[in-house]
Amino acid sequence: QAHWDAWLTEADFKNMSASGVQMVRLPIGDWTVMPYSVYKGCMDGADKRVQWALDTASRYNITVLIDVVGLKDRRMDLHLQACLTQ
Repeated sequence: QAHWDAWLTEADFKNMSASGVQMVRLPIGDWTVMPYSVYKGCMDGADKRVQWALDTASRYNITVLIDVVGLKDRRMDLHLQACLTQ
């Protein structure tokens, strides 16, 4: 959890806002929303950190696009998979 505090800080939002950034993408794994398997227990507190990011972004008039990635039991797009294996 310590890396969550250093990964994205209020200073980052302040700097982005000062630079004219209006929207950021916040990628989170599906295991953050509903932990399963090896992720059970290791994501405790992640919901609070995501809420912190939403609240902090709002203070700086930055919109957040939450991108849930890595959906469990979903096949990777075949084209993307082919590109990654080349």
